Amino acid sequence: MTTRAQFRDSIRSWTNFAFDDALVNSWIDMAVERINNELRHKDMIARDVGLLTDDAVYLPHDWIELIYVRFVGEQPARFVTNDEYWDAITPERSALHSRRAYTIVGNALHINPYPDPAVGKQVEISYYQELPPYSETDTAGENLFYQKYTRLITFATLSMSAPYLVEDERVALWEQSAAALIQSMNAATQVSRFSGSPLNVRYKSFG
Repeated sequence: MTTRAQFRDSIRSWTNFAFDDALVNSWIDMAVERINNELRHKDMIARDVGLLTDDAVYLPHDWIELIYVRFVGEQPARFVTNDEYWDAITPERSALHSRRAYTIVGNALHINPYPDPAVGKQVEISYYQELPPYSETDTAGENLFYQKYTRLITFATLSMSAPYLVEDERVALWEQSAAALIQSMNAATQVSRFSGSPLNVRYKSFG
């Protein structure tokens, strides 16, 4: 199964109904939206580096959740609330300027203290990114996640058929299977992030 068309056929086979392409496509898109909202898996982790020339830089369009923020070559910055961030850069709180901190406003990442605008500085982020849309052709291999985790995308898509399969006992099973897979994959990722080292709660704000 490599293309969206083939996946639609698979979903129709599971339901035993000849639902049209537009309807099955809507289930696929809603399933991907759910996975993006609920799953935080190691295969969704990306890294990006950009030049910061003032106190803010826009985050990548596909970011969901940050894992760490740092200037290249430095330790990760700590996350603070918007209020704490703006309070820390007032003149009377200038003593906090030496303590690197960041906050998020909309899709903008603010870092304090920020570098000389004339020079700039490379800022590195690691983050969970949205899954790419399920392609019709997969010519660039963008469906690798869906091929690797076929059960998840299948059960998540099938669970969206509930309004059209009223009183079908299979829907509850599909929903339970999707939820269980998301939970187990999230748990496995958390274990893998700290494997080989003890968890130090002092660093929780970095993750």
